[in-house]
Amino acid sequence: MLANVNTPGYARETVALQTGVTAGRVNGVVVGEPGRVADKFLEATVYGRSGDAGRAEVEAGYLDRLQSLLGATGSESALPARLDAIAATATAMAGANGGSAVTAPFVGMVEDAIGSMRQLGRDVDVLRGDIEGEVGDTVERVNALLRTVDTLNDSISRLQGLGRSASGPADRRTTALEELSALIGITAREQPSGRVTIDTASGVPLLDQRLRQLSYPASGVGSAQPVYPTIDVRFAEADGTLGAATGTTLDTPAMGGRLGGLLDLRDRQLPAFSARLETLFAGLARTINAASNTGSAVPPPAILAGRATALTGGDRLGFTGAALIAVTRSDGTMVAGTTLDFDALGAAATVDDAIAAINTGLGGAATASFANGTLTIAATGAGTGVAVAQDTARPSARAGIGLSHYFGLNDIVRSDTSMLVPSGFTTADPHRFAAGEAVDFALRDSSGRLVARYALTGATGPTYGDLIDELNASPLGGYGQFALDDAGRLRFSATRAESGQCSRSCPTRPTAAAPGAALRRSPGWARRGRGSTAPGSAATCSPIRPASRSHASSP
Repeated sequence: MLANVNTPGYARETVALQTGVTAGRVNGVVVGEPGRVADKFLEATVYGRSGDAGRAEVEAGYLDRLQSLLGATGSESALPARLDAIAATATAMAGANGGSAVTAPFVGMVEDAIGSMRQLGRDVDVLRGDIEGEVGDTVERVNALLRTVDTLNDSISRLQGLGRSASGPADRRTTALEELSALIGITAREQPSGRVTIDTASGVPLLDQRLRQLSYPASGVGSAQPVYPTIDVRFAEADGTLGAATGTTLDTPAMGGRLGGLLDLRDRQLPAFSARLETLFAGLARTINAASNTGSAVPPPAILAGRATALTGGDRLGFTGAALIAVTRSDGTMVAGTTLDFDALGAAATVDDAIAAINTGLGGAATASFANGTLTIAATGAGTGVAVAQDTARPSARAGIGLSHYFGLNDIVRSDTSMLVPSGFTTADPHRFAAGEAVDFALRDSSGRLVARYALTGATGPTYGDLIDELNASPLGGYGQFALDDAGRLRFSATRAESGQCSRSCPTRPTAAAPGAALRRSPGWARRGRGSTAPGSAATCSPIRPASRSHASSP
């Protein structure tokens, strides 16, 4: 017995001895078949604890990798230290005279911090890709173990029916069940026939009289995606191939085990971290750009070229108040100036109307143009430059953002895929969806399980209000209400407890800081907003991954 003490799955065996009696007389001892001695309640406990340990192990491993990406606490290369360096250089710059020698360290610190965020975002995507690959590998191993247990069930049932010892196959089955329980939470029940039935922790049958197999289309392939395919449960044919679907899917971390931990990391924990990282970037970019756009460079640049917005020339202007635009020489002498009075232009004014007013007011000293959503103001005279400022009495504003900041005329941080400011769209503005374009929305509960999905096409009407109505009439509307807030951001207010994360992606559209802008044209859009698990709470969609830049790059 001691020789097998370290043998995996081995259980103690006993031999039944009986007195041999023939014709009423004792004639020896009858030795029965060896019997396996095992505590089935203890085995069930082992299976449950194996699932807990498997999940804890995989989560700890990936979270340790994430922690190493963040850097050691107090390290100068860690992100918190880089953010502190921005604040320190900004303070030093505020008390110094202008010049590149003063501003260059600040811009450099901003670039370092945003570069760190961008790299961290890419590293998180790598982690999600690694997890996705491991999900596929784990599904394959679960299927192999289910087939093993099914085969051993047949052997054990046959041997018991013949009155023979099934200890060897039973030990091997126990070993397989222990490994299986570490991969996915299971409940195993031994039947009178000697067979074992297996259900998931949530009660989905995996093995009874028929074997089931898990079907996952991305098996072994790792890549970060906005929405992942579900794991389907299918009947297994006699030759081992996948048969008919059972109609059941495993798409929640509640399944337990290593697989549940992987899904929780992939669908909840790492996306939540990415969302916090994006919120940090958006707040940093907006704060720095807001400060930068309150003034102009000295000497003023010959051309002020803004960032791309989601507007067209015929769109509603949407500004109130006034802004000052001036053309000056390098010594500050004004050549021409105009006050762009948005209130005087009226509520019906378009972006093209503002461009015309600027050109008229500057009288040829500078030329304003608007193309591909970008505002550009260029001085025409040699040695002159352009400056933009807010009117002190009536500062300009759209969605609470001034003219220069909204169009990014003096931005330090820029992005090729995000406006970095709220769009300011209203429900009456046109969304300009083209035929065949769509935005995919997915709603997950607090555990990361996909509860609803909908492709928004804009076919119900031409305005953002029509988009909101379409979303609220979709299956998503059964879990909460969508609305545009005063800044043009899409908000989702959950009304059911299972409403957790709201995500959306569209491979043919742009990212933008506000959903209003994000739902408009331009390529390469993919973003995610996060909701709340509490009914009645609200989630505001915000940019996921701004990328690229002019002065300082974005993550």
